Amino acid sequence: MNMESILDIGSTVFDGGLVFFLIHATVMLVFAHVLTKIAGKAANRAVRKENSRTTFSYIEKIVRAIVYIIAVLSILDKVKFLDGVGSTLLGATGIITVIVGLAAQETFGNFIAGFFLALYQPFQVGDVVSLPEKNVAGTVKEITFRHTVIKTLENFEIIIPNSVMNTAIIEDRQYGQDIYCKFITLAVSYDTDIPLMKKTILEVIAEQEKFIDIRTEEELNDDLVVIRIDDFLDSGLKVFFPVRARTLKDVFILASDVRIGVLEAFRNNGIEIPYNKIEIVNR
Repeated sequence: MNMESILDIGSTVFDGGLVFFLIHATVMLVFAHVLTKIAGKAANRAVRKENSRTTFSYIEKIVRAIVYIIAVLSILDKVKFLDGVGSTLLGATGIITVIVGLAAQETFGNFIAGFFLALYQPFQVGDVVSLPEKNVAGTVKEITFRHTVIKTLENFEIIIPNSVMNTAIIEDRQYGQDIYCKFITLAVSYDTDIPLMKKTILEVIAEQEKFIDIRTEEELNDDLVVIRIDDFLDSGLKVFFPVRARTLKDVFILASDVRIGVLEAFRNNGIEIPYNKIEIVNR
């Protein structure tokens, strides 16, 4: 079999024959792969420079999709029996056009919503967000063309359409923050020595490695945190105070450590945390 006959194999199906088709397909796919890799590296550099991971990640997805669509169309163009498919689709009846339009309306709406989420960045990938209306909270893992993936504290992944994320009321617990604050609330009995109670809490807080002191130089003589009596309860005084840490995770750990420390310190200092007691009398 000579070279000419080899090149003619599949010529009835593929323009230029099967060999040319395979070479063309390989070149196009390799080109698409290399181009998307370059786009990915450019996006990563832009993220580090501009700190806009969400926007550039979404743009990278769009570029990748466009590149591969062009590559696939270029490959299919070499298949003879697919000639004119594009013209046929463009000349489809009005009914088919309406049906396809209605079917794609939601998908296209999610794509546009995802684009605006990536553009205006009300939240970013990695942020901890909460949707009170949907009773959903967790870390934003990914924003795709159609949906946003949220990973909950229970390690479940929740898929939410971008159109919902674009219109919902969202609490972003990490938006533009360098320090995270959490208030701790507790109760002490009415006969508590208030100065001793405050001194005990401040000593516990001062021992915590994760605690961040935000006092200015002019405020260094003030207490480490402000401890306030918030309310008169049926069985005691309601006390609350803030603790602060560098990350959202650290502030939750810090709050737990402070509660444990305060409980032990209160026991050692004879400070009572009131609770309901049931007294049973045998007659």
